[in-house]
Amino acid sequence: MKICTIIPCRYNSTRFPGKPLEILNNKPLLYYPYSEAQKNKNINKVYIATDDKRIADTCDKFGFNFIMTSSEHPTGTDRIAEAYEIIKKNENYDIIVNVQGDEPFVNQKHIDDSIKSLKENPEACASNGICKLTDLNDLMSHSSVKAAISKNYKLLFLTRSGIPYPNVRTLNINYYKQLGLYAFRPEALNIFSNNSPSNLELSESVEMLRLLENDKIVITFMVDINGPSVDTYNDLLAARNILKSKPL
Repeated sequence: MKICTIIPCRYNSTRFPGKPLEILNNKPLLYYPYSEAQKNKNINKVYIATDDKRIADTCDKFGFNFIMTSSEHPTGTDRIAEAYEIIKKNENYDIIVNVQGDEPFVNQKHIDDSIKSLKENPEACASNGICKLTDLNDLMSHSSVKAAISKNYKLLFLTRSGIPYPNVRTLNINYYKQLGLYAFRPEALNIFSNNSPSNLELSESVEMLRLLENDKIVITFMVDINGPSVDTYNDLLAARNILKSKPL
């Protein structure tokens, strides 16, 4: 089985422009997910998918593979889908792992778990990492995407609202948060290539809903990432503080 990792890196992030090139422990942010994926023995090749020359130049500097993509993509997965269309002209893969370019604390085990969950569930076209959500602020925050899952970890829904609603307040309710770690079969990326965002995705601004809206099965897996994704400058400061005491 052939597996690649594609890391989407956009320079013009709405909340934090230029973040893939922000310095974290003397390296640009994009260095960390790439190097972890590159160390993984299950990964045959790693690519960065970008639309920006500054990111491409940084990839050249570190000897990283990169694919230039359109600047018009609505989501990172649309960017990955285009990158894979380019890659498969020369080489096909059975699984494409999507590690976000702003996840400096994703490690090899997390990547392995994304692959394992997809291999063990042949009916699923994609897997998505989740974690237990224990912070009430996270539950109420629209920037945190909540996941509803079945007893067998199939993804039922993703939303920025707090779900499930704690109607019976005496129960110990489990809440789950979506994380930016995915594995796709090529058929899942075809859904993104051939279908524009529709009702649920446009409402929630959560791209994995495109698969659910097209009746595809997504399996989830539990992930314990010991540090924040870098969505804002404050997240970058928090990551720097973590690395002061525990370098990667």
